[in-house]
Amino acid sequence: MSIAVHPPEPSPLVEEALLMLGRDHLPVEESELVGSPDWDCLLVDLGDQPARRLRLARPIAEAGIPVVVIVPSDRLLLLEQETWPADFVIDVASPIEIRIRLARAIGETEVSDELEHEDLLLDLATYQAMVGDDPID
Repeated sequence: MSIAVHPPEPSPLVEEALLMLGRDHLPVEESELVGSPDWDCLLVDLGDQPARRLRLARPIAEAGIPVVVIVPSDRLLLLEQETWPADFVIDVASPIEIRIRLARAIGETEVSDELEHEDLLLDLATYQAMVGDDPID
């Protein structure tokens, strides 16, 4: 099972988040957003077609598959009345935030207090940061 991504050509931000999550992803065309597919989650980047992509993703959520949407900051009000997305993130979010939201949507809630990216280590419990072996004050 995997995380489906629509549109099928994810942005570099989404690709990095999926890489950090360590899960396979399946690029999904609009025509595949029907029925009850065998996905762990659907990630939809609303991009330049927010209303259309929300409308297409709703039946997937109604079929019981968690849907996480990436929404442009100037279109955030589109989600005000929508209660079905499992989660959302604004399009200026970091890959780490997207990874965490996807992990929670698919039930991988054992999120560590430490976030790692290349040489950077952030300890969320102690508010300490390290680059390599060097602490940052």
